[in-house]
Formats: sequence, structure tokens, C-alpha cells
Amino acid sequence: MSTTDKPKLWQRKTALEILNTEYPVIEDIAPGIITTGLVGVVAPPKGLKSISMLHLGTACSYGGYFMGSIRVKKCIVLYLALEDGEVRIKTRLIKQGKEANNNFYICTQWKGGTKTLRAYLIEYPETGLVIIDTLFIFSPIQDSNSYTDTYKILSELQTLAKDFNICIIVVHHTRKGSHRNNGEAWADEMMGSNGFYAALDTIIYIQKKDGKNEGIMRVRGRDIEEKCYEIVFDPDLFSWRITGEGSIEKAEPQARAVIIEALEKAGSEGMTNGELAKKLDKSPSAVGNRLKELQGMGRVYKVSYGKYILSQFHEVSHMNNSENVKVDNKESFTLSHTPRDSENVKVQKPAEKELDIY
Repeated sequence: MSTTDKPKLWQRKTALEILNTEYPVIEDIAPGIITTGLVGVVAPPKGLKSISMLHLGTACSYGGYFMGSIRVKKCIVLYLALEDGEVRIKTRLIKQGKEANNNFYICTQWKGGTKTLRAYLIEYPETGLVIIDTLFIFSPIQDSNSYTDTYKILSELQTLAKDFNICIIVVHHTRKGSHRNNGEAWADEMMGSNGFYAALDTIIYIQKKDGKNEGIMRVRGRDIEEKCYEIVFDPDLFSWRITGEGSIEKAEPQARAVIIEALEKAGSEGMTNGELAKKLDKSPSAVGNRLKELQGMGRVYKVSYGKYILSQFHEVSHMNNSENVKVDNKESFTLSHTPRDSENVKVQKPAEKELDIY
């Protein structure tokens, strides 16, 4: 086989070629919140996800406002309402009180998953937004805890969104009871494998407060600034309404903080991934991901027998093994030899645990 007959297995361009290429302008559904690409909308059961997505579809169909204040692009919408029947949808449309139009298409049955969706988009290329409610009904995954299986389905949807320059939203549930965690480790609370989170371009997480018609909406994406909003269920909209901006610090998950606190209590003995997962009542994979992040930040070290310790205890263990260092068990470590450039140098212990993390 000659060189020219070889199948093309890659495509490459120089950085200069990319800089000099004129690409089509891609307009997001709602800049900085609902982006072009693959978007995940995640909430606990009864978190009003489907009602909100119906509201979004209606708003986009005539170029109105989502959640009372988010101006959205007018476009043709395909909404796969696979958990609801037409009677329920009609009831909700009436409650939302918006004028019906021919830009909003709704399917309550769908077969063929991504393959059928590609055929639909080829036939109706004017479609600008696809809402899939929910992912597991649209394309059942044999093992929802399999990273490979989950990521494969979502990467196919991400490719579709890129090929047609549109937004595809997938609606997904969190694990049962995750809404009681007060926002801690919210990115780890999605049902099934972490492959769901990894494949998304943007994720929108809605957390309804127990017993109240209010909550928090968080937005995180590859190319957008992270945001947090206070929301309340508005009976006039029959959907969530944004009432103000919440603080990112308030919304930030505290998964790393609780790991740091546990390791601080363990001291130089440290703890294994499994021990931490059991103590914190979290999955080993979720704890492992946070430990990798903390390792990358230099906050924890993995030592013998698979145990993890905080960086300050790692430094202490190294000092104990040094002939030139004495540990006085006070607020500082004093060098027993005289440094070249100064005398009586003290190496301060690292600051106490930092809660402002993530």
C-alpha cells in the first residue's frame, strides 16, 4: 500500500493555521449559562427539572426569558419528554401560561438513541436546542456505574452538538438522598459513574431545599465563569425564578475540606482511601478523585501501604529521619545546625486547615 493509499487516522493543523482560520460564530442559548455543546441539568428527584426544561423550551421557542431574567436565543426546540405523557405536558403548558407556537416540538416516545437523533438533525437542521429528559430513558446504559459505558453515550451526544453547532441538554438525577448534603461535593452526587460529569461542556445543578420552594442553582463549564444563583419556585411562571446571586464560597462543595479534617485528626498515621470513604460515608471513587486533586495541589502525600497524610505531617516525618533536624513539638521546627545565610532560622508549620477550597 502506497503512502497515498493509507487511511487518514489523524488531522493536524499548526497553531498559526488555527489562528488564521475564520470559524463560524457560535451563539449560545444563554451566554455564560446555557452554552453550545453538551449541557447537563442535574437535580434530585422531585427537583422540578422537567418543569424547568419545559419552561426553557417554551422561552427559546419565542426568544423570551428563562427563570424570569435569563434572556435566551430564539430557536427551534426539540424536547424529548420521555418521563411524561402528553396530558401532563398540556397541563404544565397551561399553568406556565405561554402562548403556543410552531417552534417547539415535543416527543414523548423515542427509539434509537443517538443514531436516531443524528438522523433527525439531518432532516431538520434548523433545530437549535435539543432537551433530553432523561438520559437513561433516551439511551439505557447497561451498567450505569461504568465510566466507559456512560462516557461513550455522552461523547456521542457531545459530537452531535459540535457537528451541528447546537446545544444538547441532558437531564439527569442525583443519587437518592444527595439533596440532604447541603451542597457538599455536588459534582460527585450524580447518579452513576463520574463519566457523566467528565463528558459535559457545562453542568447546571439545581438543589431544592427540604420542605421549601426555594433553592440554589450552580453553573460550571469548560469555558464559562462559575456562577451561583438563589432561586425560588414561582407559581406564576410555574417554574424556578432567579432571585439573586449566591456566593461561590457558599455553593462550593466541601469534599476536600472534610478529607483534610479527617487526615488532620489521623496525624502522621494517615488513612487509606477506603478508610476515608468509610469514615466520611462516601464512595471510594469520589474520595479518590478528591485525593488526587489534593495531591496535585501538594496538600496531601501518599505514603507506604496506600495511606495518605497531610503535607505538614509528611514534612515532619522527613525531618524526624534527618540527623540535622530536631523536632521540638512546638509551633516551629528549629534547625540544629547553623544555616549559611542566617542564624536561628525557624521553619513555620503550614497554616491550619483551609476551608476555602475548590
